[in-house]
Amino acid sequence: MLKWSPFVRIDSRAQSDAALRSVKMANVQSKQSPHTSETGPTADLWVRSLVFISITVGMAPILDWSWSLWAHSALGGGATAVVAIPIALILGGIASRHSEHIHESPSQLAGILLALSMMMATVMIELVDGDGPWLLAAGTLFIGSYFLWFCWSWGLRKATSIAMPLSFLLLVLPWEYYLRSNAQLTLQSWTADLSILLLEGMGFAVWHYNSFTIDSQRYYLIINETCSGINMLVALFMYTLVFTWIARSFWATRLTLLVLVFPIAMLANTIRVTCIYLLGYYGGVEWADGFWHSGSAYVLFIPIFGLIYFLNRGLDTRFRSH
Repeated sequence: MLKWSPFVRIDSRAQSDAALRSVKMANVQSKQSPHTSETGPTADLWVRSLVFISITVGMAPILDWSWSLWAHSALGGGATAVVAIPIALILGGIASRHSEHIHESPSQLAGILLALSMMMATVMIELVDGDGPWLLAAGTLFIGSYFLWFCWSWGLRKATSIAMPLSFLLLVLPWEYYLRSNAQLTLQSWTADLSILLLEGMGFAVWHYNSFTIDSQRYYLIINETCSGINMLVALFMYTLVFTWIARSFWATRLTLLVLVFPIAMLANTIRVTCIYLLGYYGGVEWADGFWHSGSAYVLFIPIFGLIYFLNRGLDTRFRSH
């Protein structure tokens, strides 16, 4: 039989008081833990921010060099280069909102690759004679560093969701300046060939004066760099990427439309050049150098966009049924 004892009661009360104090201390520690753990993430955020700023600062001389080439050279893709950065920023904002649900641990391997990429790009700028293809390679490495920075900060899945907007930054680099000796002159020649075929089909007596000049008894037209169609080709490729990405088209639809970009752009540019020739043929240089010469590239994008829209719908419907 158990007997009541004041000492037992005192001991139990002391134990309960001790337990209550331990609970209070645990609550205090749990309240303080978010505050005390902020130092780690805050420092980590500062490090990542400084790395991001370092990438952007490293890109500055490349952007300056690219701008000088676009501004002082007769390159057709200059307009595309100007809008590439704002498009990348807008699409990047949209992509980041769509990927808010993605939670993944950061990639430490991406951090190592990021450091190597930045070091290689810096060496190319500082030690190699800063001109030409070396700067193109350095710019490509810095743009790739942005992707690695996202992997390092938020993981591969988050970085992959923003990869397409980041790829638009590649259009800022003056690839055309180094490709025009092959690609651009070839496009000039092909445009002249197609325009002559179209004019001959309409009954005009025209011929080649050289590979990129349409000649006749009454008028001749030189197809220069800006009329080669490379600006329309690059712009249409970029806008098709943007449209299919925003429309969330099937991958098969995207690839099909990207393959169709080249023939569509060549056909549109052939029509444009043929119309310029006809304006010059009937109205002289004043008509040929008028609104159609400078504004037709923008006007033609209206039916081209309509064609891309309906092709996208038709292809999506077809691939969905399969």
